Amino acid sequence: MKYNDICEHCGHSMTAYIHHLNSQLIDALSKLCDKYYMTEKYYHPTDLDLTHVQINNFQKLQYFGLVDHSPDGWKPTEKGMGFVRGKCVVYDRVATFGREVLKNDHTAWSTERKKPKLVHIGNLKNYVWKPKLDYQMEKARDTITVF
Repeated sequence: MKYNDICEHCGHSMTAYIHHLNSQLIDALSKLCDKYYMTEKYYHPTDLDLTHVQINNFQKLQYFGLVDHSPDGWKPTEKGMGFVRGKCVVYDRVATFGREVLKNDHTAWSTERKKPKLVHIGNLKNYVWKPKLDYQMEKARDTITVF
């Protein structure tokens, strides 16, 4: 993205940045949803068995509205839980400018060839998240016992 602006108060040059929703972020979100579903507690990325890259990029999930942060840690939003369950869609890319997430009609997007588009988790991953207990129940139900 080629959008810059100068702060009228201090003269600091600010640049807009694009962030993409990718499989690494979705895996991190899925792990958070798994833990949160069982306990409804906040978690730190280091508690989720994530890779170094996932830990460093975890905070980007808030730009998409998929997680909330508090001093206690992180939790998935209702939108985040809905997304991993395949119940809603989110934009595949967002832009930030300073501490602000830019709306899709912001003039910064005019410098970009590719615009944000709505995606379903199935477009980005080959699965839809289910709590671990659901998988276990399905497996038990699908097991055929031969006598």
